[in-house]
Amino acid sequence: MYKPQKMIVMLDVPARKLNRTFILEQRERILERLKKYNDPEKIKEQSSELQGEITPYQFYKLNVVSKKLLEALKLIEETPEQYGVCLDCSQDIPLERLKKVPGALRCTHCQTKKDQK
Repeated sequence: MYKPQKMIVMLDVPARKLNRTFILEQRERILERLKKYNDPEKIKEQSSELQGEITPYQFYKLNVVSKKLLEALKLIEETPEQYGVCLDCSQDIPLERLKKVPGALRCTHCQTKKDQK
């Protein structure tokens, strides 16, 4: 007996196209955050207060957040039309998420799944 299969259609083109101005503003936000998180003087000043150690928060910003920001920056520079599209499900990442987390490469749902692995 024939069973109809569920069809999944994946589009190569995202439903929403972010305008160039927004993408350039996001690029600037990313660059500002990278500069802030990787400022050698600030890191040196804060680590001297802790006898040369960096705080867990600094470690997180340097090694986790900065990496994600660099990935997003690379995406913006190489394929700007893909910025704002989730790497896992290809759905649009909500604008509010992108504004708060300019390095977001996944929608909240997919990022949560990735973080739980």
